[in-house]
Amino acid sequence: MIANLVFSQITTLPALPLATQSVTITFDSSKESRLGFFTGELYAHTGVKVEGQSDWQHVISNWGDNTQQPKLSNKGNGIYELTITPDINTFYSVLSSEKVVQLAFVFRSADGNKQTNDLFVDVLGLHVEITKPAKRSYVNPNQAISISAKASLDASIKIYSNNTLITQSVGKELNTSYSFPFGGTFWSIAEASTNTTSDRDSVLVFVSDN
Repeated sequence: MIANLVFSQITTLPALPLATQSVTITFDSSKESRLGFFTGELYAHTGVKVEGQSDWQHVISNWGDNTQQPKLSNKGNGIYELTITPDINTFYSVLSSEKVVQLAFVFRSADGNKQTNDLFVDVLGLHVEITKPAKRSYVNPNQAISISAKASLDASIKIYSNNTLITQSVGKELNTSYSFPFGGTFWSIAEASTNTTSDRDSVLVFVSDN
């Protein structure tokens, strides 16, 4: 796990959460100045920050409501976990027109008398990844290989070989087959874009001169 803001009080798995995926939040109470080392029942007063809004949105229930606000699992030694599932958007009832940029938390004791500072976790927006071929692949000229890309959101996806467009489509995934016509070094590039943002990923392919 990798620290994601707030000086290691919170770590996340995965390290870079996506709004369309589940995420596990791990909280170390010994590193939070207001709450201090804690061993009792801990609840999350939580919502999200969405693009274009400064206040918390989609806050779950009211402060101190133990029947509705999520309870963290006590892992011992001051460590707690909260799994946001099936995904961030569903958990917080985020509208399809909204883009989550941060998760927002105040962790509190069951009686509400002890609490943390406001804690935030960045949420990755549009992200694209080439899943095939593997990084630093070696192939022969005219050997067909699979090139696949996945995006975290519905987007316009394009796949390039260096600067040459191979194929494009709209959605969250794009698969194609391509043969490099001659030897050399080529970048397989995936580009995903929406009306407001874009992202790229690339892998290097070595094509034999033989």
